[in-house]
Amino acid sequence: MIFFFGTRATSVLTELVHNLSCQYCGEQRMYLVISSRYFHFFWIPMFPIGKSTYTVCNHCKQTLSINQMPQEYRIAIADQAAKAKTPVWQFAGLMIIGVCIAVPILIGIIAKITH
Repeated sequence: MIFFFGTRATSVLTELVHNLSCQYCGEQRMYLVISSRYFHFFWIPMFPIGKSTYTVCNHCKQTLSINQMPQEYRIAIADQAAKAKTPVWQFAGLMIIGVCIAVPILIGIIAKITH
């Protein structure tokens, strides 16, 4: 039997960061990008694994991860990054499994009560 599983990432937040300029080219249009990584089984998202935060310059496309960012970048993006929540749909597989377990139990309880 073949099982298809792995990880994928999806963008949770992409926003323009005001009052921040690129270290390399000096461009004022820097974007904050936060992506959420999740484990999937047969392309059904099971659970989130983690988030990645990085900035991208609109002009030179320089990309800095949170570990590479200078302190002023981290301060500038702190409020916006706090808004990025993990999407509920990334728990879809666990919810399906939970329903498949809960429904037979509830049917059994209801059958005992009615007989």
